[in-house]
Amino acid sequence: MDKHLTGRRVPEELRKRTSLSCDPCRKRSGIPCVSNYQRKTRLYGSHDCRIQCLEAIVKGAFPGARVDSIPALLELGRTAGYSMPQLNDHSPSKANQLVPRLVQDSRGHSHYIGPSGSLSFFADLRSLISERQPSSRFAADTIAEALEAQNSSIQGVIPAAYSSPEEATRIGETAHPRTQLQGIPKALLQRLVDSFFQSVNDDFPLLDRGYFYDKLECYVYPDSSTEELDHGWAACIHTAVTFGCWIADGSIRDNIPGLDVLRSRCWNLARGALPDLLTSCTVSNIQALLLMALLLHNNNDRNAAWTLTGSAVRLAIALGLHRSDVNNSLRLVERETRTRVWYTLFAFEQFLCLSLGRPSAIDAREVALDATGGDISGSHWGLPQYTQVAIDLQRQTSTLRDAISFVHRPPLSVSPTEPALAEPITILDGLKTWESTIPKYLTVPPHIIHAFPMPSATDLDPFISRCPPSHLRPMILLHINYHNLVIQLSRPYLLAVISASRGSNPKQYYPWAASDHDSKSPEQSAGYLARTCVRSASCIINLLILLESAHAINGTSGLDLFYGYSAGMVLLLRRLWVLPLHSPKHIEELEGTAQHQVQSMVAKLQSVVETQAQCPTMQRFKAVLLKFDEAVMANARPRVHDPSTDTSSPFPLPAAGRENYIRAAQTHSPFLGGPDGDPDTSFSDNPSMWQESMRAVTQYSLDWSNFEQFLGSLNVA
Repeated sequence: MDKHLTGRRVPEELRKRTSLSCDPCRKRSGIPCVSNYQRKTRLYGSHDCRIQCLEAIVKGAFPGARVDSIPALLELGRTAGYSMPQLNDHSPSKANQLVPRLVQDSRGHSHYIGPSGSLSFFADLRSLISERQPSSRFAADTIAEALEAQNSSIQGVIPAAYSSPEEATRIGETAHPRTQLQGIPKALLQRLVDSFFQSVNDDFPLLDRGYFYDKLECYVYPDSSTEELDHGWAACIHTAVTFGCWIADGSIRDNIPGLDVLRSRCWNLARGALPDLLTSCTVSNIQALLLMALLLHNNNDRNAAWTLTGSAVRLAIALGLHRSDVNNSLRLVERETRTRVWYTLFAFEQFLCLSLGRPSAIDAREVALDATGGDISGSHWGLPQYTQVAIDLQRQTSTLRDAISFVHRPPLSVSPTEPALAEPITILDGLKTWESTIPKYLTVPPHIIHAFPMPSATDLDPFISRCPPSHLRPMILLHINYHNLVIQLSRPYLLAVISASRGSNPKQYYPWAASDHDSKSPEQSAGYLARTCVRSASCIINLLILLESAHAINGTSGLDLFYGYSAGMVLLLRRLWVLPLHSPKHIEELEGTAQHQVQSMVAKLQSVVETQAQCPTMQRFKAVLLKFDEAVMANARPRVHDPSTDTSSPFPLPAAGRENYIRAAQTHSPFLGGPDGDPDTSFSDNPSMWQESMRAVTQYSLDWSNFEQFLGSLNVA
């Protein structure tokens, strides 16, 4: 060997690589291997020890921080202000991250819709349908038209053009709506405004009727002693008259000429007051903003409704409307008004944020409201504890929306300080706890809510006759809202179950007849949540039937039909369940009964909504429901029973209990849960099945890079 090289040789006792390595050179030195670490390519013991030391230091410096994954470490470093390396090879792949959803309408405008939004769910359904029917009307439809009105004026509320020169002349003659209102007989004017209170204010109790009429009279018939109305009250009057003109019946229209002109002028004045409403904190400004938001929401302008509602929330919080403990110095009437305004605002804002999948401007943890002291306004708020029960339900709404949003955040954007994610079963248990603790006088009998396929008149009529009309509708809407929250929570799992039955390797099990007794294990949670979703959808249909029997459905300004369409989409999705070929006869009989019953409920829903007047937004949802129904019916295929499969069932239903299942199907729907069973419903091996099932749904049904193909430009008038 060269003398120069020999002189550079490191003595054996100083060769650390040899003593610490497990390479062949270590064996040549006769050093026994004592390493306990799993062998890794080119990663020596010194690195493992170093990593352990570094991990201990990080855990000590950042107690409670997540350090169990590379994304968590990268986020921790960035949060602490450190420059972190670009680890493209170790970061989550782009395909596994959920891309923000920008929904494009027919005019090319993009809108953000979050994971809990109805449009996101409809996109999932379009993907499911598109695989078999890419040319169907439902696959090409977009409900994004419900986000913004196509015309600059409100569609259906303000005429885009005047029908004749005479009408335009009348506008010049009545440059201010006050002049036209003065020409209307007082009795007719009262009927016009009463239509607003009966249709709008009963559902969204913002205004005290007596106080409003006093302000209206001062506005229409001012005298020298009358003070000028503030901007908030002027906008409230103009918006209420706009509502009244829009929903007025034929007898009022026949007796009040130029109603469309009055409607247009009042709305323009209300809209023109927005700069003043948005920059001054008064209760009347909040009332006006929320009234305008309700009008916009019902007329295919949900973006504007969401914006104005958020602004009203900011004003309300600035005034302390969200806390009862700041109202003690106020008079009783003012305290009740503030409570009613806040609850109405809270409920509508939570509804919009959940249905659009967008962040809320309200931190529900800071809301502290006590029940009102009495029925001063004469509204349904006289029901004892109604306020507190309803607000508690809105807190559940906030928890649910936050949980769904958390699941869909990209991995690298999750802060290590975020609270632990609530599992869906936990949230569902919280909802059920709310339902079980409400006062009995605020409940609907179970034999009505859970009747199948539908409640009968002999059950409905006695209940309706016992319940005061002013209490019946708010109580039913409370339960409808509850079941809609259950649907929002569980419908992704219904979609996962349906998708699994339609994949290339369908699951060989029948979850619809399983018992809910032990379905809360991770392996059976998906089937349990899918059944829960369909059960709540059927409950909403029954509650709408109850409302119809009481002649109390409001399709022009209420949210009744929105909940109905949401339930209808769920029941139609249930119809897409596919049994594997050559299924046993008793399973085919169960499924055949279930399919027939589900379709009968959908048909009943359609018959109910067909008889109701509907605002443009509800007409838009109705069109989507009809197209989905059309696609589902076209997707159905007849099944041929193979008797040879009766003896070797792929479904773990006991042969001795088959007759019981069939008999149970006559009185209880198979898709609502049946007798005890032990079906193999292993949808996920991961205890955190929320994220796993969400990922399964997304990977199966959605390709967000081609999301626009599901959002066609079809416009439904």
